[in-house]
Amino acid sequence: IDSLIDTDATKANILKKIATLITSTKEGDVVVIYFSGHGVQSKDILKVDEKDKQDEYIVPYDAPAKNSSNEYSTNSLIVDDVIGEWISQLQVKVKNEGQVFVVIDACHSGTANKGDDEEKANQNSNEMSFSENRIIQNYFNLSLPKEKNTTKGKYVFMGSCADRQSSEQFSPNNKDVFSTFTYCLYKAFQAVSPDKNYKWIFSYALNYAINYKSNSSKLLNQKPVMDGNSEMLVFGGNVVKPNLEFTFIKITDKKVKLSSGSLENVNKGAKFEFRNNDSNNTPSTAKGIVTESNAFESIVEINENRLPENMKNIVAV
Repeated sequence: IDSLIDTDATKANILKKIATLITSTKEGDVVVIYFSGHGVQSKDILKVDEKDKQDEYIVPYDAPAKNSSNEYSTNSLIVDDVIGEWISQLQVKVKNEGQVFVVIDACHSGTANKGDDEEKANQNSNEMSFSENRIIQNYFNLSLPKEKNTTKGKYVFMGSCADRQSSEQFSPNNKDVFSTFTYCLYKAFQAVSPDKNYKWIFSYALNYAINYKSNSSKLLNQKPVMDGNSEMLVFGGNVVKPNLEFTFIKITDKKVKLSSGSLENVNKGAKFEFRNNDSNNTPSTAKGIVTESNAFESIVEINENRLPENMKNIVAV
């Protein structure tokens, strides 16, 4: 897994990483590209290949600030046509036994996968609304190559909102702030099993948002979109359930810090046992309860027995 976070996510670094990815991808691979950041629209000046005459762009970290017209220089951005080319090239590399899964969580991301191929073909795509209590299906054009290639791999693209919309953020605990779509998608992947397809993932994420919204005063208005082969199994069915053993750092004999938090459903009040991970039958050496939790970390106070002096192979379960 290669990651570019914050200052590392420059345009040059993104393009270099993608080029390396395309070169190294092999037949049968499952390729995942995920971007969370800013997205903008600008007039399509190279070639008018979209109905709204607008191109969508993702904004790298080093894109200069907006100018006096409140616009970015498009030279510093990455246009949707390029993202469409990435997908197409990766499809060729993975062939029909592989997959390409792309998620763009950014404003105006709904058509961020569109290339500039002249031939258009209607494909069954989904646009689901966070702000409604039902699923809305519609159809829109998907760019495809002129020549059908039966050896190309299948792909799925998910955009966090329609190309005319902004992506929203929210705080499930009034402390940590998340992208709404990424948070709900993360919850979907926590629940996925080998028999589920990408359509199930997409539906789960949106239903999670709908159900969450019913208990919140904040209205989630964006409409995520999905293109591609949504019926194929997630990662080809090679899904591994999350490990329920958590690593931690010992603070004192009576307090530890877990390297997991609310995103892993480790919330205040959760109970843990500490045992040797060499055997499932090993009795617990200590027990504790979560007294503090944020998105990524939590504090456990030991309330039964003590942690051993030798912490090798001790895990929290």
